[in-house]
Amino acid sequence: MISNALSDPSAYILTTEFEVRGALRSLATEQRLIQLRVPAGHTSVLTTLLHIDPEQSALTFDGTSDPGLLRHILAAEKLHFEASQNGIHISFRTGPAESCLFEERPALRLPLPAELVRVQRRDAFRIATPVGKPALCTIPLPQGAVTLPLEDLSTGGLGASDAAHEVPTDIGQVFSDCLLTLPGTDPIPVTLRLVHVREFERAGKQLRNLGLAFEGLRGAALARVQRYITAQEREALARNRGFG
Repeated sequence: MISNALSDPSAYILTTEFEVRGALRSLATEQRLIQLRVPAGHTSVLTTLLHIDPEQSALTFDGTSDPGLLRHILAAEKLHFEASQNGIHISFRTGPAESCLFEERPALRLPLPAELVRVQRRDAFRIATPVGKPALCTIPLPQGAVTLPLEDLSTGGLGASDAAHEVPTDIGQVFSDCLLTLPGTDPIPVTLRLVHVREFERAGKQLRNLGLAFEGLRGAALARVQRYITAQEREALARNRGFG
């Protein structure tokens, strides 16, 4: 049965084993990257769904080469999984996980989830941007342009660090003629709208993160952002497998 999710009119919850298996089979066939989150430790890692066992109602996911991360995963009662497929955000919870081998490589075996949520939202899947090769956003302001390092990025928007508190924080304000600079590419002209502000303290300093949504990002610019996100996902998965 498919039912509307309570908090989002664009969300649907699949609740029969047949429907859940069908949605997961599509992720496995296309080898979609899936973000695995450990709730208690706020740890996450990218993985892929390797196998679905219909007789045992079990799933096998790509494992991790990090012993510390593996301990957190195996200790969790439930794990959260998120993926993006053709503009659909897919999420589910299941657990606990067991360590196993699949085709002679480390893997994780988990029960088939009781339900799976699908949301029609292109910007649902975000990636953390690498610190070593920072992505940057330049915002023109009356006092001069400000360049901020990105914290995360999706096809719907970005999170940026404004440690110097230079950008106005009026929610809904639109910033035109901005430049998004991704490593290895020419700057991408974008228009941004401020959607949220988070202030916090770290090491005695008052810091600020900005959530900015893209306005009218499409065509070649959208494709360039998506290519960068996909490349970062692949690199993160390779590092998780011990190849990076």
